[in-house]
Amino acid sequence: MGKSEFWMTYDLQECIKYFKGNDAYHRLFQAMRRQWEKYGRIAGWIILEHVSDREKRAFQAILGIYFSDDKVKIKMSDFQKALNETKYTTIELPDLIAGYFGEPLRTNKVEREQLQKAKQDFFSTAIESLKLEGAYSAIVSAWLDCLLTEKSAGYTLLMAEYEKNTITAKWMIIYAAKTVNYLTACGGGSRIRLAVIAAFITGNPHYFDRSHSAGRLLLYALSYIYGMVYPKDAEGVLEVYYTAGIRSDDISSFTTAYGISLHTAKKIHPAYEGFIRESEAYMINLAGLEHITHATIFGERVFIVENQMVFSALCESIKGKKIALMCTSGQMKTASLILIDLLCAAGCNLYYSGDFDPEGILIADRIVKRHPQHVIPWHFTSSDYADCRCQEMISAERLKKLKNVEHEGLRKLSAELLFHKKAGYQEILLEKLRADIDLYT
Repeated sequence: MGKSEFWMTYDLQECIKYFKGNDAYHRLFQAMRRQWEKYGRIAGWIILEHVSDREKRAFQAILGIYFSDDKVKIKMSDFQKALNETKYTTIELPDLIAGYFGEPLRTNKVEREQLQKAKQDFFSTAIESLKLEGAYSAIVSAWLDCLLTEKSAGYTLLMAEYEKNTITAKWMIIYAAKTVNYLTACGGGSRIRLAVIAAFITGNPHYFDRSHSAGRLLLYALSYIYGMVYPKDAEGVLEVYYTAGIRSDDISSFTTAYGISLHTAKKIHPAYEGFIRESEAYMINLAGLEHITHATIFGERVFIVENQMVFSALCESIKGKKIALMCTSGQMKTASLILIDLLCAAGCNLYYSGDFDPEGILIADRIVKRHPQHVIPWHFTSSDYADCRCQEMISAERLKKLKNVEHEGLRKLSAELLFHKKAGYQEILLEKLRADIDLYT
């Protein structure tokens, strides 16, 4: 601005009164303010479209230029020069614009700097509050550092809430941090329901509901802390909660097994042993896995299939035999992942077979990446694909998912799918799968 402080002389007041007295100048002043905010100085051109005759006459009166077109182009410095030719020769244009709108001019750069400082102060205040309450642990510090430096791990969500209410946003950080500390201290040994944690930490059992911003921020924090991708679906949320020691919906997430013994810390689980004695398959949900510490099988091989019909057919053919089978029923549920973790911890080799489509290949890639020393893709070869390929076309949008496949063998298979653009289904390979299992019975 032309003067270091915002005050108005008599001449400036009269000049402002003159221009505000004619609303034909209003759009011009709005455009000049935008130019100042952009450049921080008198620079550039003012371009106005659909200019009325009244506006043209007003511009001509001050600039001495006749405007005939509906589109007017005025150099900002020319307005200052024109002002110098009037009785307001001492008036500087930035002071005039500021006075016209009744507030100091600020550049976009200054605005950004002020907003950035306000955000830094916001985080500093939240961190200071955590320190005062002894809740600024190393793990919380790492999460908040990620928020600030990488603008991730919930930053966008938090800033959206910050724009609405800074106090609410601050408490979201504090409560999420306290919950993280609480769960870390528990060490996953004793699972606790989310509503109970929320009531204990915040006084509101619904505070961390997923429909609330606070609940989603906690999910971001937990995903970051446990090195997991922020969940996109309900099953992914269950996996994060389970990993963190939160007991959530423990019924809908399940897996189906045959011939796999489950053990608690004290004994073998008698319920599942009953199914094994009767050569029957059984379902295991998260509630059933709550106190399971390890799993054992006869031998060292577990055959895993994605399709329920294929699983049922294989169970019928091996009835009475000491074979371990699992069925994931499509998308990998948290219960399936936990049982796979237990089997791998026991040193088992897991042979996984699924559908030849982007989703099926990504599931295989996920569990191979999770346990590369124990999980082997089973009948996931180009020749298997050729045997079971059908006429169902795969959309380009679904095929894009294959770019995320990492396993070398599965990447080669992905190239086949990208070429043919057709799916293949596990049911057609049933006899191949059955023949493999027969070799080990």
